[in-house]
Amino acid sequence: SIGAYIHSILLFNTSTPLQTVQDANVQMLELVIRYKQDHFFKQFARSFMELIQSLLGQQQQQHDASSDTTPRIPTDQQERRPRRSSPEDAANYSDLSSEHCMLWGLVKSVLMNDHIQASAFAEKNRNFRFAKVSMASVVHCLYEGLNSFSMVWLRPTERRTHERRGRQALKDMKKLSTFCTENVLNKVILLEAELAVVKGKLDIAIPLYQRSMALADEQGFLHEKGLASERAALALEYLGETPGSSHMAFLQRASRAYYEWGAYALVKRMEVTYPSIICGTTE
Repeated sequence: SIGAYIHSILLFNTSTPLQTVQDANVQMLELVIRYKQDHFFKQFARSFMELIQSLLGQQQQQHDASSDTTPRIPTDQQERRPRRSSPEDAANYSDLSSEHCMLWGLVKSVLMNDHIQASAFAEKNRNFRFAKVSMASVVHCLYEGLNSFSMVWLRPTERRTHERRGRQALKDMKKLSTFCTENVLNKVILLEAELAVVKGKLDIAIPLYQRSMALADEQGFLHEKGLASERAALALEYLGETPGSSHMAFLQRASRAYYEWGAYALVKRMEVTYPSIICGTTE
């Protein structure tokens, strides 16, 4: 049915084999044209297209030839400046589409490191993951968990609240993993690594990050391989490790995975935050 097909595209970031951002963009645009009179579909499409446009990002300026081994954003990508959505925007839709708008807002905010905005989306849509067992529930648990553990460091005065929410997301994710272990196990391990970081146990966290990366790679989840790599680098920073070869290797792997996924905005964000990664890539 068209509903099932739309749902599969909306959940492109958990499908196997994984769709690239560009593939999802093309398919969604085709559906928008075909079903442009369907008001319910248009509600779904708006928030998803905002996520896609954000991941495609703005045009990347060409660097000098000395750094041409680093993933580069194709020069034919047109500059895109998506409007920044908010939980208030999403709440104006019908109940079902509102839930998905909140979900995609949460995903986009976490990927772009806008954790304050992500917290707002998660707060307004927290019951979504309990409504029914679905891959949407898995996505919500993963991104709320990642955001909650990030907020432990960003809002230390609210540490207990955010750590509790992160633990709950991990607990819920473990329950969901019983229904589809292959799709969910790498996500469970990623959240376990995050919890180990919050506990200050870097020696436990890094092997967990590496296992999550390996499982994501096996299943074709490029974006989650990138997420695990980037979060491992952040863990080293959070726990006061001096940036070194391991830190750089994690960042470069994350950049490569994001590039292969087609999320040029994430590559751009990483190059701005960590300019040294443009010196080369680690396979």
